[in-house]
Amino acid sequence: MARATRFDFTGKLDAKTVLGDGSVRYSARLTRTGVFDYGDHKELRRPEDVFSKKAIDSFKGVAVTIGHQAFVEPSNWSDVAVGHVGDDVHRDGDFLAASLVVKDEGALEWIDEQKKDGGGVELSMGYTVDLLDEEGETDDGEHYDAIQTNIQGNHAALGPSDWGRAGRAVRLLDGASYERGAPRGYSDDAAYLPDMATRTDAPTNEDALRKDLDTARADADAIRKERDDARKERDAAKASADGEKSRADKAEAERDAAKADTAKEKARADAAEKSVDEKVMKRIELLDAARTILGADFDPKGKTDREVRTAALAKLDAAATFDGKSDDYVSARFDLAVESVKKDRGALAGVQVVTNPAPPAAGAPTQTKSVLDEALEQKQKRDEEAAKGGVPKGALTKK
Repeated sequence: MARATRFDFTGKLDAKTVLGDGSVRYSARLTRTGVFDYGDHKELRRPEDVFSKKAIDSFKGVAVTIGHQAFVEPSNWSDVAVGHVGDDVHRDGDFLAASLVVKDEGALEWIDEQKKDGGGVELSMGYTVDLLDEEGETDDGEHYDAIQTNIQGNHAALGPSDWGRAGRAVRLLDGASYERGAPRGYSDDAAYLPDMATRTDAPTNEDALRKDLDTARADADAIRKERDDARKERDAAKASADGEKSRADKAEAERDAAKADTAKEKARADAAEKSVDEKVMKRIELLDAARTILGADFDPKGKTDREVRTAALAKLDAAATFDGKSDDYVSARFDLAVESVKKDRGALAGVQVVTNPAPPAAGAPTQTKSVLDEALEQKQKRDEEAAKGGVPKGALTKK
């Protein structure tokens, strides 16, 4: 198996983008699969070789040159490179595609000059291969004498219209036409286009080259027609699909709006019901707390929450007044009073209080004080007696 150098015209550049530093990035077709004619023999490039990870990685970042001036190495890179291939090398059908960035001012001017009169800028890839000496035929019946393996990219060379072996199917396209001509600094095309008869990858005579170019042009025209027809069919299908999608989107939007309205109404109803429940529970909690002071027979009918609280506070301190006091102040005083009464109730839980031991005589007043009130009054009397030196403080009758 021999190692060989190849310069194959098989690439094209599509739409361009001007970058922030003034350089230009093109979408490019670098090379392709298939049988390549080298005049006295033909070589097959299989998809598994062209699109192998190793081959794809080898083309990432390689130099872009004007013509095949030399095989690019670190020693001559600054002399021949005008840009580089991007890292986005990938398969595009039968082609190997990538972005290509041109940074050299003279090269960019030369590319622009090619736009003037229907020409083009085409690509030729420089690379090395291992040749497998094996004859055969493709599925289409095309004969080949060897197979290219272990492809290793080196550089991408730009040339004028019809320079490429595959014609305009593999060229620089940015929506404009190009004119054949040498870049700035070169007197003519021969200065940067090697003698094709001496290159191992090129046809050995003008007739072979012309036949190759004519075939490539015919293939490109057929591809272009298929592409245009496909675009028309696609556009028609897309227009129909867009109309159907628009109607479907409108119906879906209407359904979503109806669902949203229903959800909002439910949310408002749920919020209102929750608010009522919360108010009822708070009212019940307030009345339970107030009855620890006012007694179980307290009737809150017609009283506001503030009035219930002030009634309880007045029961504990008849002199208390809450005019001009805020609801928050009254609520805080009430909560403290309830807690205090609960603590006293806990402390007096074991105290025996006897009130009205016998049924009251006819006409006698009915007992209205709660057991807690009686206990508090007895405790207060005992505390006063203890303060005067009488019954020791806290000496309450126990059960």
